Amino acid sequence: MKEKELRKLCRQILSPERYDHTLRVVDLSKLLALRYGEDARKAKTAAYFHDLGYFLGRSKKDRALSHAKISERFARKQGITDSEVLEAIRVHTTGQRGMSTLAKILFVADAAEPGRTYPGVEQIRRESFRSLDRAILMIIKRTREHLHTKKKRLSRKTVQLEKELLKNMKEDH
Repeated sequence: MKEKELRKLCRQILSPERYDHTLRVVDLSKLLALRYGEDARKAKTAAYFHDLGYFLGRSKKDRALSHAKISERFARKQGITDSEVLEAIRVHTTGQRGMSTLAKILFVADAAEPGRTYPGVEQIRRESFRSLDRAILMIIKRTREHLHTKKKRLSRKTVQLEKELLKNMKEDH
């Protein structure tokens, strides 16, 4: 799909606030893709689709995690076949072990886009241009703290991703 079509599709489906968020994620995804030698077009495509699942389907109940898989299914229906793009959409909320660089880019861009204002986000933004893995670890730490206040836990996939990144960092030193 061409970018103009993706923008139009998002404008039709998303709320104005979510549309603005998506455009900021698209912009940051592009910058991070260029920084890490990834395909900027793929990064932008994944970013355009990442939150469409919030507004598709019947039940709006508990979309915080399920919207990613709904978004991925919708992307497939729209003719997206690139496995890296589909993975990035599918895992952008929880992450998972063995994530591609493209998937890491969307994970970070979604959490650190300029509209986000939570404590520590500025440091995460800066770190995202030095190390995606360290930025992801910072996001996971912040998410854990946030969920703790709600008496909730991190997804098992997120915990596995955290363990993998910490192990890889130890091996690199």
